[in-house]
Amino acid sequence: MARRLWELGILLMIIAAILILVGVIIIAISIIVQEIMSLGLTEMLTAFIWPGNLSSWRGWLIIVVWWIFLIGLGFIVLSGIVGLISPKRKKPVEIKTEPLVTPENLKVVVTIPAYNEEETIADVIEGCKKYANEILVIDDGSTDRTREIAQSAGVKVIVHKTNRGLSETIQDGFRAALNIGADIIVNIDADGQYLPEEIPKLIDPIVRDEADFVLGSRFAGHIEEMSWIKKFGNRLFTRVVRALTNTEISDGQTGFRSFNRAAAIASIDLAGRYTYTQEQIIRLIEEGFRVAEVPIYFARRISGSSRLIASPLGYAAKAFAVTLRTYRDYHPVLFFGIIGGIFILVGLLLGSVVVFEWITTGLVFRESTAVLAAMFVMSGFQFLLFGFLADMFANLKRLVKPNSDGEK
Repeated sequence: MARRLWELGILLMIIAAILILVGVIIIAISIIVQEIMSLGLTEMLTAFIWPGNLSSWRGWLIIVVWWIFLIGLGFIVLSGIVGLISPKRKKPVEIKTEPLVTPENLKVVVTIPAYNEEETIADVIEGCKKYANEILVIDDGSTDRTREIAQSAGVKVIVHKTNRGLSETIQDGFRAALNIGADIIVNIDADGQYLPEEIPKLIDPIVRDEADFVLGSRFAGHIEEMSWIKKFGNRLFTRVVRALTNTEISDGQTGFRSFNRAAAIASIDLAGRYTYTQEQIIRLIEEGFRVAEVPIYFARRISGSSRLIASPLGYAAKAFAVTLRTYRDYHPVLFFGIIGGIFILVGLLLGSVVVFEWITTGLVFRESTAVLAAMFVMSGFQFLLFGFLADMFANLKRLVKPNSDGEK
């Protein structure tokens, strides 16, 4: 009882803090708008370019400091633009192209997440049989005959009574594959758009010990058919993953992937429920696993549209949230530092108006602006503190993890 009351108290405090923060932002915006509306266009341009009176040394000082600030801000913005346009990124490991026979001592397990794919599931299973020691179909609450067809094909079927989302479906498949001793896990969709005969291309880099996980890249291979909105979304999220991991990846959304045992273990217990593609790549790269890409063929869907992803916009929102959360977990100082830096910058800009007024007149007429500037600066430093604390806890977690793995 006491613990629940304590948790409720913490929750109420967090809600109050969020409301205060939102209120501060609204007040800041309203004050800035009022200040701008009170000036004419000529006055605004003059104040921006030449904010001081040259009749005194203090005016010259204000102008010099102001332009140093503007030039510095310009270099920061320019560096960010250049970094986004042409960042220097790591490349996935280069792989050999000669075919390699999978050693008999390596157990290959293919996992197939499925939701209402009765028209294609049988062909996908049949195509995978010649490349896998075992096949696992994870039925995510299908309402058609997907489950019965998979069972009649002689493979093991893991059943979700209700639709639980793509991420949980993938993780359940990985856990089951690891429990039956998989050395290599290949994940392929049940809709028939990925070709089972290309499974050896994804396995070879792992067998050669050139990579720990391999992505089948549709954009490096051939796409038979894909709507422009899906192409745009795929390329957009791939660019985000490339920027966050600093790795040259051409297809961060592909569902055709292979993993060695260690990478598969690190891929379970993901935070996202409905999407896994971005989080899985970011986590594995951040934890030091080697990634490779191979070009694949992406076939036209036989019938209907994607059933594992019902709403593209909803998927995009959830994927973006999961990506930010994953990046926050691995780079907390930078994540919270950006937020804190924005708050501090806004506080300094507001405070500069008050300081300029005090220097030129010796008085402060905008007390509310001064208070608001102080609140923004203090909030910014709090975010910086959150980042350092989160980084400290993340480092402690990394130190504790090897010891706990050793005990197991």
